[in-house]
Amino acid sequence: MPHIPYLCEIPPASATLVAAIRQRRGGRLLNLDRMLLHSPPFATGWNSF
Repeated sequence: MPHIPYLCEIPPASATLVAAIRQRRGGRLLNLDRMLLHSPPFATGWNSF
């Protein structure tokens, strides 16, 4: 079980970020992405690689 819970409800403010992650991942979010979305700046940085 993760120490940081997976984010199930995507906040509307993160919609653009989630769309970019989904595009890179082929349309789906990994559990790692759901944990990173607790910190949108961190998720944005992670998605830039």
